[in-house]
Amino acid sequence: VLSVGLFGTETYMGSASWGVLYGGSGLQLGLQAAGLAAIAAWTGILSFSLFKVLNHYNLLRVHEVHEVIGLDVTHHGGHAYYRYDGTPELHSPVSQAGSSRPTTAGSLRKLESLARGHVTELHPM
Repeated sequence: VLSVGLFGTETYMGSASWGVLYGGSGLQLGLQAAGLAAIAAWTGILSFSLFKVLNHYNLLRVHEVHEVIGLDVTHHGGHAYYRYDGTPELHSPVSQAGSSRPTTAGSLRKLESLARGHVTELHPM
């Protein structure tokens, strides 16, 4: 956005306010900076407003059970990572004292049974 105010030449600009690096007065650079500030303000205000509305209606996050099981399983019907032998590697943020160690099949079944009340459909694994 600021490039015209820096590099604009008299040939292409057609006025006395060409780029600062080519001997211009700096007027064009100031106008470009004002445009940049307007774009930043517009984007910031609209983004803030949109995210406040989405947050008010709890639309920014998925359900906690979906996060625990993994969005790859609950939303996409597959696993994100596979071991060399072809079996899925299951990670869970709640496995053993908050570590990120892979879960066992038993703990995954426990999570799935917990999720059945919250998730309408789990894709087959």
